[in-house]
Amino acid sequence: MPDSPGVRSIHGKVMRKMRGFAWVLSLVAASGFAQGSVLSLSDALKLARERNGTVQAAVSQLEAARAAEKQAAALFLPTITPSLTWSDQKQEFLTGVPSGFNTGGISSSTTTQIRASWELLDSGQRDLGFRAAKRGVSAQAASSLQTLRSTLFGVHTQYLDATRARELVRVQDAQVERNERVVKQVEAQIKVGEAAEKDILQPKADALNAIVNRLASLNRQSRSEADLKATIGWEQGKALPALEDGALPTEFAEPESLESLIEEGLKNRADLIAQRDQLEASKLNARSTRLNSGLTWSLSANYTKQFGPDNTNNRLLQFTASMPLFDGDRSRQAAREADLRVKASESTLTQAERVAVSEIEAAWRELSLNAERVKAAVVAREAAQVNYDRVTKSNALGALNVTVVDISTAQLTLVTAETNYVEAVYDYLISQVRIRLVVGRALPGE
Repeated sequence: MPDSPGVRSIHGKVMRKMRGFAWVLSLVAASGFAQGSVLSLSDALKLARERNGTVQAAVSQLEAARAAEKQAAALFLPTITPSLTWSDQKQEFLTGVPSGFNTGGISSSTTTQIRASWELLDSGQRDLGFRAAKRGVSAQAASSLQTLRSTLFGVHTQYLDATRARELVRVQDAQVERNERVVKQVEAQIKVGEAAEKDILQPKADALNAIVNRLASLNRQSRSEADLKATIGWEQGKALPALEDGALPTEFAEPESLESLIEEGLKNRADLIAQRDQLEASKLNARSTRLNSGLTWSLSANYTKQFGPDNTNNRLLQFTASMPLFDGDRSRQAAREADLRVKASESTLTQAERVAVSEIEAAWRELSLNAERVKAAVVAREAAQVNYDRVTKSNALGALNVTVVDISTAQLTLVTAETNYVEAVYDYLISQVRIRLVVGRALPGE
């Protein structure tokens, strides 16, 4: 089966995107992130592309596959092998009485020769091996691309999780400030006899809960940044620069139709392309194994020119045919093993396509729900802010019907709405990147 344009495109894309930037990276590491600098998402993606060990391993595996392809192609070419042989020999003969000890002699010689050989024709083994190796390169190129995309998705997730946690810290900071104001107000009211001693308990509890929630967000941010450092290959022991403040989106579009996304994903996902190429390579290997279990033949030409005490020319045109007559059923079982491996690869591909469809459907539903979730969170946050402003204004004006519980409830509603908004927006951003990953589209930073 000839290589499709999509496979060739992926192959070229991987090689262009995953090579040639190591020297630039050293300059970036040395001077690009000085004290007080900011690490943007694009910077993190670039570092992951160049430093991540899994990505670098994928690059090496692709190079190894290309080397295997060149080896298979070289079998069609002649081989020329010069050689030099030097020998120094001394022979001694020991005989019995009466002859005694006799020296046999000393000899020294130098021989040089050049040998050329070329397998002109065969029963198809070389062609099958080369086509299988070529499919292996295409499969590894697609697999390497999928590895790169999965790594970049991990960077997106970790970076957005870290910035999300920072936003949640800000939400809790605002809540702590609001609670401190209420505590001071209630303490002042208690001093003048306008409030009972028990009224201070709720505001203090709210303030302490806000501190606990802030610490939890800080811990979440620290964990995400630690994961990000490992993914982008940040130097051990060095602190990560501050992360960039990204503008949150104001529009939240619905995803495309599920049917079109599934069709696109089954066609373009790099991991599925890799498995299809691996399946084709397995089929070619199985054909080669079956071929070796029957009649095989080859036509080769050889020429040897020897220089030395005696100059010789040796030319040989040789035709060889062979067939295993009896080998303990080894050849037949090898062919059967290869056929079963093809069958296993077909089953694996079928299941991988099912998993891909389920991942696309889940990502599509997640993005759809997150879009609706953000819209609801925006409305809820606005309503909670209006409610909080009214309650606090009424309390400032001395309204008798506004209690500490009313203020606490308004604060809790507001911080809940702000937290839900932050969570929903960042979940939406991550689900946008996830839908690109599961349908096989290029990721930002690729």
